[in-house]
Amino acid sequence: MLESAASGPVPTVVLFTSHLVTPGIVRQFQALRRACPPHITAVWLMHAPPGAKRPRFLRNTPLHFVTTTEIRTPEYPAKSAGGPEWIFHSGGHTDLPVLHFYRQHPNYERYWYIEYDVRFSGRWETFFAAFENSKADLLTTTIRSAAADPDWWIWFKFGTPEGPGAVVPGFRWEQRMGAFMPVFRASRRAMETMDAAYREGWSGHLEVTWPTILHNAGLLLEDIGGAGAFTPRYRRTHFYSNTLLEPSYYPGSFVYRPLKWPVFRLKRNYLWHPVKTFKDSLKESYWAMRSALTRWRYGDVVAYKALPESLNPYYLEFMEETDDHLAYREGRNPAGPLSVLGEHVMCSLLRSGMTDEQVGAQMSVPAEDVARRRARWGREHAALG
Repeated sequence: MLESAASGPVPTVVLFTSHLVTPGIVRQFQALRRACPPHITAVWLMHAPPGAKRPRFLRNTPLHFVTTTEIRTPEYPAKSAGGPEWIFHSGGHTDLPVLHFYRQHPNYERYWYIEYDVRFSGRWETFFAAFENSKADLLTTTIRSAAADPDWWIWFKFGTPEGPGAVVPGFRWEQRMGAFMPVFRASRRAMETMDAAYREGWSGHLEVTWPTILHNAGLLLEDIGGAGAFTPRYRRTHFYSNTLLEPSYYPGSFVYRPLKWPVFRLKRNYLWHPVKTFKDSLKESYWAMRSALTRWRYGDVVAYKALPESLNPYYLEFMEETDDHLAYREGRNPAGPLSVLGEHVMCSLLRSGMTDEQVGAQMSVPAEDVARRRARWGREHAALG
C-alpha cells in the first residue's frame, strides 16, 4: 500500500553512494536522477582512500567526493579515532561521508541514502512519493530493540561518551536499538542530532548509533515496511521482506547476503539487496581472493605498499584503511599495519596483564592506540555488568 503525499514537498537530497564507477552503475544513477521530482536533488556520494583522485568519468555528474582523511575529522573524537579496529566498511563508518555532505549542505530538510547495490522493483518516483507524508526523523529497515535481538554481533560496535552526555542524558545499555541501513532517510533534525552526538563522543557502527541515539533523544523512528514493531500498520508486509533473527536476514528480498542478480520478474514495489551483476560479483570475488592471498603470502606491509599504485576499485574496497595502515603509509609506523591475526595477538597480550607501553612495543604500535583499545573494552564490560 502506497501512502499518498498530501503535504507540500520539502527540499530533499538523494545520496546515491558508490565507490565503484562502471557503465552499469552510471546508468543506475542517471535513471534515479531522472526519477526525482523537482524538489528532490540526486547526488553521487563517493568515498575513496587517501590520495585518490576524483574520477574524470564523473566530471559532468553531480558528485560529492570525499577521502578517508577528510571524513576522519577530529571533531568526532571517538567515531573517527581508533587503532587497528577502525575499518571503514565493516566498522560501520559509511555514515561519515553522509555527515560530511550534510555539514557542507545543511539546508535540505531530508537526506536519502541509497547504496548502489539496492534496487527497487518499481518506479523510484513511486517509492519517494510513498513517504512524503511520513514525519519520521529516521526512516529505514529492520528496526528493532536489543531485547528483540539480543545476540546481534553489531551491538558491541557501539561506544558511549566518557561521562554524562547532553544528547542522550541518562542513557542505559539496554536502550540500544538496531536497524539494517543500505537505504535510509534522515531529517535535518536527525542530522543535527548525529553530528552533535559524534562531537560529544558517541561512536560505533551506524546501524546501532543512528537508531539508538535518535530514538533515545526523542526523535521518531519508522520502518519503511516489513513486519517489525516500528512498521506503521498500513505499510506492514510492504516494500521489503527479510528474516530478523538470521545473521544475514535471509531469506527475504532485503538481506545482507547472499548476492542477488538482476531478474526481470521481481515482486513489484519491493526493495532488493544486495543486487549485483554476475560480472561484478565475479570481479569482487576475484579481487577479494587476490587481496587475501597477497596478505597471506607477503604480509600486510607488502600488500599496503602496493595499494596506492592500484587503480582497481575492487582492490581498494578490500584493502580498507585503518589507523595503522595510514601510519605505515605516512612513515609513522615503519613496522607496518596490524593484520587480523595481530588484533587477536593484541587481545591476548592485554589480557596477560602487560602495560600499554609493553603491548605497544611488542606490537610496534603507539601506546595511545593500545590505551584506546583497552578503554573501549573496559566500557563494554562495565556496560554488560
